[in-house]
Amino acid sequence: PKLYSKNIAFFCPAVYPCVTGGLEINTYYLINAISKQVKVSVFTECDKLQTPNIIRYKIYSRLFLIRRYNLAAISYLLCLVYYLIKSDIKIDVFHVNLTDNAGEMGLIFPIIKLLFNIDYILVLHGGGPLKPWGVISLNSFLFKHAKRIIAVSENMKQKYMQHLNRQIDVI
Repeated sequence: PKLYSKNIAFFCPAVYPCVTGGLEINTYYLINAISKQVKVSVFTECDKLQTPNIIRYKIYSRLFLIRRYNLAAISYLLCLVYYLIKSDIKIDVFHVNLTDNAGEMGLIFPIIKLLFNIDYILVLHGGGPLKPWGVISLNSFLFKHAKRIIAVSENMKQKYMQHLNRQIDVI
């Protein structure tokens, strides 16, 4: 039976087999499992991801040649906007893995939500200590507009609860 009739897109610049880490391997197996039930698109820099039942879109973090000053995030955003306008892709929800050091995602997905009305779900993973959030920060926008926030552990939930006034579910 189908889980639900959604078209799910995974935003995972790094994924197994190109990168071997907990988040990347977890995402790889999740993509494979979900793609047996629903239509899955994957936006990634990984050329080696050859999984049946998925549509892979190549994204680039270095359109501006360097990755500093949020230029990687702008590169990703331009790639996503390009594919969403150019192709006939239908996406109902983005699955976005978030690590403690991936604050530039706050630039991407609130804009995608605004321009294309595509919801996104944040899945909180580790990665290091959280940097302080200012009154106005990219993280604030990212979490404010997320459809749902899911943590991979109770510890991860507690780490983010100090910054958020939102429900966080735990896997």
